[in-house]
Amino acid sequence: RIETDISFALEQLENISNGINRNDKSLLLVSSFNEDEMIETPTNYARELVYNLEHTVHHMALIRVGLFEISDIKLPTEFGVAASTIKHKQLCVQ
Repeated sequence: RIETDISFALEQLENISNGINRNDKSLLLVSSFNEDEMIETPTNYARELVYNLEHTVHHMALIRVGLFEISDIKLPTEFGVAASTIKHKQLCVQ
């Protein structure tokens, strides 16, 4: 439904936006890459938000590539580019 109903998708984004500002706290990330092993990694709420933001930029880069191949849609030049890359390019221009 989130892929086909724009109103529903916008509602979900609003819910996320309203719930994302929380106090930082310690967390334990538990990962399982096979049935025999669980990996526990200490982390925190703020670090996980940063990871999600960076991963979102990665997906935006993939969207950019796909759109370039199948359409003439023009995206902003910084769409799908990591903030550190943007800063580096700005330094190189100076």
